[in-house]
Amino acid sequence: MKKLILLIAFLAISVTTFAQQDKSYIEATGVTKYKRTVEKYIAKTIISKDLDYNNNCETIAELKSNYFKKLMTANFDTSKLKEDKMGYLTFGYKKEGMLLVLETSSKEEFMNFIIVNATGTQVYTRDAVYKLSSQEVADLAKAAIENARQKAEKTAGSTGKKIGNILMITDHIQNETKEVLYYDNLGDKGLYQVIVRFELL
Repeated sequence: MKKLILLIAFLAISVTTFAQQDKSYIEATGVTKYKRTVEKYIAKTIISKDLDYNNNCETIAELKSNYFKKLMTANFDTSKLKEDKMGYLTFGYKKEGMLLVLETSSKEEFMNFIIVNATGTQVYTRDAVYKLSSQEVADLAKAAIENARQKAEKTAGSTGKKIGNILMITDHIQNETKEVLYYDNLGDKGLYQVIVRFELL
């Protein structure tokens, strides 16, 4: 008796699943733009004897001292820098050196840091981290889904069809993203995108 009940339940689930997969549908990509908010800036600078091409300094301590003097002249607080010893080793430099990392929410502080050049140093990366709040994600998803609905309605209407319920939503947007800064991309708009599958009636 139990086996019979399980068999009937299995067949019922199988038929329902097949019926859902057999539905006609239409997919549309919904998009909405938004102003991105920088949570923090990250910059990494290398100090290395390998970069002291003219051998102006005898030690890494001298290179660091000269560099820090220039940073302080630019009104940058050097205590904000953290050394990443493991990070420097991964660069593969043969001579002594260090990797210094700055993380800050201040655009001015970030700029004061990356504009300073000194013998034996190189700013290796300049990144911005953008973050969306849970409420922002909810609002943007709603707008993008509505955009997809409007597109699907127009496409379906052109073939004499209508759209029904949403069958599936694909959303790969992450709440936090890191992006390399170059030229003028700091002011670029964010793009929230979803793929929505609707019933086709």
